[in-house]
Amino acid sequence: MKKLFLPLTAALLSLPPLFAQDPAVSPPGEGTPRPVAPSEPGRLELIPSGTPQLSVPSLPELPPPIQTPRPGAKSQGARPEPGKPRPSEPSRTEAAEADLEERIRFRAARDKVRQDPALQMEWDRAQAARTDYEKREILKRYYREFYARVAKADPDPRLKKLIELNRTRSLRTLEQTRIQPTEPPLKGR
Repeated sequence: MKKLFLPLTAALLSLPPLFAQDPAVSPPGEGTPRPVAPSEPGRLELIPSGTPQLSVPSLPELPPPIQTPRPGAKSQGARPEPGKPRPSEPSRTEAAEADLEERIRFRAARDKVRQDPALQMEWDRAQAARTDYEKREILKRYYREFYARVAKADPDPRLKKLIELNRTRSLRTLEQTRIQPTEPPLKGR
């Protein structure tokens, strides 16, 4: 076995040089193809002899783009200078500041009215009502009186909308919309 292994190994090691290509360098004029002049006018050269000249037709001048307004955008007319807000519209910061000031004034007036002993007694009476119908009726009177007093506590016309919104919201919570409204209890039973 050893006798076969050594000659086989020697044969394998000698094979790669037999099949490898020669790294021999050919002379400069022999290995590179030479450009051939085209014999026919429509025939191309294999290797171009210079930079190709492309003839691109000139494009016609395009008209300026038409500006279409965005959907839902208001027409702006003359635009103010950049950095200066329009005098007729308050900035978003000023609007948010005014809204916050209104809510603070509403809360202050609401808290002042809640301390009234007569209204506190009406609230306690509603909580002690025996039936749902009685409780709803007492709370309706309470909310109407409560928001009337809040409007008197701060008569600013800007708060009127906020007061009316809260009054409507409070009264709507007392409406029976998903079931048939309760009938008033019969007296004399």
